[in-house]
Amino acid sequence: MLGVDDIRPMLEIHVECRTVRPGCPECGVRAHLKDQRVVTLVDLPCFGKCTRLIWHKRRWRCPDADCTNGSWTEEDDRIAASRLAMTDRAGRWITEQVGRCARSVNEVAKELGCDWHTVNDAVVAYGEALVDHSDRFSVVEALGLDEVLMVRRGPWHRQEFSTQLVDVGRGQLARRRARPIQHGAHGVAGEQGEGVV
Repeated sequence: MLGVDDIRPMLEIHVECRTVRPGCPECGVRAHLKDQRVVTLVDLPCFGKCTRLIWHKRRWRCPDADCTNGSWTEEDDRIAASRLAMTDRAGRWITEQVGRCARSVNEVAKELGCDWHTVNDAVVAYGEALVDHSDRFSVVEALGLDEVLMVRRGPWHRQEFSTQLVDVGRGQLARRRARPIQHGAHGVAGEQGEGVV
């Protein structure tokens, strides 16, 4: 860590990687430092403030004139995935917030003090890896759907239902989603047993 700037309403944390001078990925000759560039990444809130991680990335060059590699910038997936404007920990957190907690991308973007596209790009990048993972689901022979009245809230006893998807063969809850009742022109939609998700 190089330092912290408390710029209202934002907190900026300046970091750089501790690394030994690398060798060229093409020819192996020890690289020379070409320059540094600063990359600003959205990070998780800290001390109740929106936070930016300011990564001082080194740019290396190969000193061998015959090498075709030229120059490259250091990368560290522990800090941030390539081409995303967000730290790895923030990307994982927002994917959980949008995917598991059913928060909107816009809501999370406001909390982090960044734009919608930054959050959505990270949700897509991290989410696709989770959705495409082969161990995500095992074989399901029978899927059960149950929707029950979960709670009545407020002075008018507004009904909120909970929908559960269950792997009937293993008796394992696959997914649960709570949602308020939906009033339509022809009465109430989402009554128990209707199977609306």
